[in-house]
Order: sequence, then structure tokens, then C-alpha cells
Amino acid sequence: MIEIRQQFKACFRRRGFSHCVVAFTTSGIIINTLSTFMDYLVTLNGAGREYVGIVGGTFQILIMCSSLVFRLFLGWIVDARGVLSISQNYEANHQPWTVPKE
Repeated sequence: MIEIRQQFKACFRRRGFSHCVVAFTTSGIIINTLSTFMDYLVTLNGAGREYVGIVGGTFQILIMCSSLVFRLFLGWIVDARGVLSISQNYEANHQPWTVPKE
């Protein structure tokens, strides 16, 4: 338990990590709010249920595709910088969630 707490503190000591946490949390709140009220927002113009389903499904597919594209882009940046991903770090050191020393 102490190791987890130390690793948690180490993550927040890294420059920019707290900004990433805030951005990720905010995006999750916005996406979930839009998904929750999608039928209300779309039916404001008098659209039918079929149209609501099409718009909602398209919205969810776009979210999934953008996540995949972002992951590919992020992977490209990480590979260019020579930083190991979490899974590669685990396989190499058998120590998951370690924060590299700078």
C-alpha cells in the first residue's frame, strides 16, 4: 500500500501530470453529459427516434475512433522519444506503474 502511495505521489510530482488528470476528467464529464442528454438535444428540432439513434450512434463511433487515432498519435510520439510504455516497462522490469527518474 505504501508503494502505491509513493508511486501516486511521484506521478503528481511530474510536470504536467495534474493537467492531464484535469483534462481527462473534464473530457469524460463532457462526453457523458452529452451522451446522457443526446436524445433531448436532438429532439429539440422535432426529430424522430430513428434520427436520434443515428446521431447518438455516430457520436459514440466518433468518440471511439478519435480515441484510437489519438492512441496511435500518442504511441508515435512516445516511440520517437524512446520512452517505454507501461506494458513494455512491466515486461522489461516486472515493476508496473513505475515512474522513470529524470
